[in-house]
Amino acid sequence: MKKSYFFNTALAVTICLGLGACGSENRTEAETETTNTEQVQIGTEELDNETRSLRDVIVSREELSTFGSLIESAGMVETIDGVGPFTVFAPSNDAFNNLPQGRLAALQNMGDSQELKTIIGHHMMSRRLTPDEVEDAGTVDMLGGPNLHLRTENGNIMIGNARVVTQSIPARNGVIHIIDQVLIPENVDVPQ
Repeated sequence: MKKSYFFNTALAVTICLGLGACGSENRTEAETETTNTEQVQIGTEELDNETRSLRDVIVSREELSTFGSLIESAGMVETIDGVGPFTVFAPSNDAFNNLPQGRLAALQNMGDSQELKTIIGHHMMSRRLTPDEVEDAGTVDMLGGPNLHLRTENGNIMIGNARVVTQSIPARNGVIHIIDQVLIPENVDVPQ
C-alpha cells in the first residue's frame, strides 16, 4: 500500500512538473497589454531572470544599453549587483536620445562623479515594488535625489513625468520597470 501511494505521488509530481515545463516557453515571451492608445509590455522572463542580478538583466537588454553603460561609468556596478531588493526605473535608449542636444554626451562624460551617482540613484528604490503597489504607490523614496510621485494616470503608470513602457521585469535582487524619460533631480546640474 505504501509503495503504491509513493509511486502515485511521484508520478503525479512528475506529470505536474512536465506540464509546467511545457508552458515555460510562453512565460519567457513579453506579453503586450493595451492601455488607451499606448502599449505597455509586461516583463515575464521569470525563469531566466530569477538567478540574474539587476545589472545582468539590464546588460542583457539592448534597449537599456545606455543606462547600463552609465551605471558602469558611475562605478555603481556593485551597488546594483548588491543584495537589494531594489526597484529600478530604467530609462530606455530612446529616453536618453530624447534629451536636449548635448545632454547625453554630458552624462557620458561625467564618469565616476557624485552627480552621475545621484542621477542613477534617482532611478532606484531600496525595496521591490509588486505590480499591485506600482499602480498606486503615491510618493516614493528614491536612493538619489528627492522623492517622486508614482501613480496611475489615464491608464498609464507614471513616475514623476516618465511613463512606464515595460513593467515588472524580475531579477534576483529586485525588479525593473523601463521608462520613457530620464529622471534628473532638480538639484543636479548637468552641463550641456
